[in-house]
Amino acid sequence: MEETCEVVVSQKGFHKLRVRGYLMVKEKCAGERYYWCCDHRKSLYCGGRAISCFRNGQHVLQKFVDHNHAPVASAPYVATIVEEIKTRARSTADLPCQIVHSCTTSAPPNVAPYLPSRAALSESIRRVRRAERPREPRSLAEVAIPEELQRTLTGEPFLISDLAVEDHRMLIFASKADIEKLSAASLWIMDGTFKTVPRLFYQLYTIHGALQTSRFSIFPLVYILMTGKSEELYRRVFQELGDFGERNELHLRPSVIMTDLELSAINAARTEFPDAMNKACFFHSSQCVWRKIQSCGLASTYADDEDSCTVYVIRIMQNKLFERTAAVSSNLEPSSLGPPRQSDGGASAQPTEHGGDTTTNE
Repeated sequence: MEETCEVVVSQKGFHKLRVRGYLMVKEKCAGERYYWCCDHRKSLYCGGRAISCFRNGQHVLQKFVDHNHAPVASAPYVATIVEEIKTRARSTADLPCQIVHSCTTSAPPNVAPYLPSRAALSESIRRVRRAERPREPRSLAEVAIPEELQRTLTGEPFLISDLAVEDHRMLIFASKADIEKLSAASLWIMDGTFKTVPRLFYQLYTIHGALQTSRFSIFPLVYILMTGKSEELYRRVFQELGDFGERNELHLRPSVIMTDLELSAINAARTEFPDAMNKACFFHSSQCVWRKIQSCGLASTYADDEDSCTVYVIRIMQNKLFERTAAVSSNLEPSSLGPPRQSDGGASAQPTEHGGDTTTNE
């Protein structure tokens, strides 16, 4: 009676043959005949060998040479679980921890101890996904967004604009449904992140909108890959968003725009959305205060001398900032976020020194 052998896939994507409880790797092949050696030939100096004949899509065992160690019955099952994890990594957008958890919790108790660590499995998922991605470009001229990444999962256009300003480039991503939500949001929150962007870009700038659904919620709606952070670049982004809204009969008129203390973004928002009130983030204001304390050489005094007059003044100022922030928060309830306020005849909103609320210069 013919003895058929199962093929399993290794963590690195190579085919291995399961023969009588042993895993064997391909050594060579000649026509339909495949020559296999033990997976532990180097670590255990095992001389185990096998020859199979590939017929009708199956490997039929022709010859088997004994190994110098006992078989590990769990090894093929481990390889099967690892391959399932890799298949999930290619076919889903789930987080690595979710994939590892769903694929390993059902493993038999006698197999689980032989599985690679969670860290190793997560790295395997990242390796598979990196191999599936296009090669990262080396210059801005090489940046070309694949067609499948220019659309949402439902097929709606997602890349709004690809802007070039002198030596800079900006890619604006949002769907029409996202811009509809943004037009309905009276409060916008804008900020950039620098650690999760491709090498050629400076930041990923995100615009969030506050919407009233079953509760008051903040949603990320627009994503902009930018190679800089000048006022001109921010203005072009806001202009492009406004043009996209007009083409789709949507009006972007926020009542309140909240940012960090980046003046270029504040000034650009004030220019393009003159009716909006500019607010600064309390968290970023506190960061600025702490950096100023350090730059003035007061960090030790601030930490160690509670009774210092300097520390007292700084903390009074922070308390005032917090009180103003609390007042702003109470004014940003869903019921109070009505239509944008009207422009008051050329008056401009200027951030105060502490960066909390804004004042109006007549």
